[in-house]
Amino acid sequence: MPPGEDPDTLLRSQGPVAIENAVKGATLPTEFKLDQVIASHAEKGQAFWAAVVDVIAQASHIAEMERHIERVVSQYSGVEDQLYLRESIRKQVLTRRRSTKQSMQEEYRPVPAIQFTVSALQPAEATLIACLPTRHLRVIAHEALSLPELFLSEVGRAFSGEYARIFEDNPPEGEISVWLSRLSEPMQDLVDQCVSDPRFSQLDERFVKDSVGKLEKELQKRRLQFIKKGADSDRLKQIEQTLRKLKGERDSN
Repeated sequence: MPPGEDPDTLLRSQGPVAIENAVKGATLPTEFKLDQVIASHAEKGQAFWAAVVDVIAQASHIAEMERHIERVVSQYSGVEDQLYLRESIRKQVLTRRRSTKQSMQEEYRPVPAIQFTVSALQPAEATLIACLPTRHLRVIAHEALSLPELFLSEVGRAFSGEYARIFEDNPPEGEISVWLSRLSEPMQDLVDQCVSDPRFSQLDERFVKDSVGKLEKELQKRRLQFIKKGADSDRLKQIEQTLRKLKGERDSN
């Protein structure tokens, strides 16, 4: 808020647009704390980075976390390799977030049910979602993520359907903090859960391609089942179209 103003006085004097602009321009709590850490550590050594991890782990969602990581790494990496430092900080932050969530769940049980959870996904499905923050893995997974028929779980199909509608033919560009907000909040939370899951902390190209292959094999099994039953020809067409797209993606690579 501008000095001397509160929401009521600002609304009366400048109208609802001023309130909206003030909210958009407000400093996030984690951003304020990060500024304090930066100002209080003249030497950007081990103590500085430990404090940075503590603050960034408090981010409300994964996009905010990634934005803070990008900021401090780009400005204060010094002679360190930025890619290595970025991955190191990300792993430390995710570990801290996991331990914090576990403590909160133990303290405030029972935890309210969440509709879209990583536990509702097949491991291969969660792998594809977990690789979204990493550019080159995102490109590999994009075609599969855009094919709802490929997914086995209801949650996976819902995520794939929304992802395909939003990003269509091309994977999202830039850092995840730039585009994650285009997904609905439940889907953003699902991405956060998958990325934070320790099972998916060491993803590489082989892991992602293997996950696509496992889902494709399951889809081929479903195709054979539909052929044997001789029913639901529309569903069979959708399955065969999905398999053709996957084959075309492999052939183009």
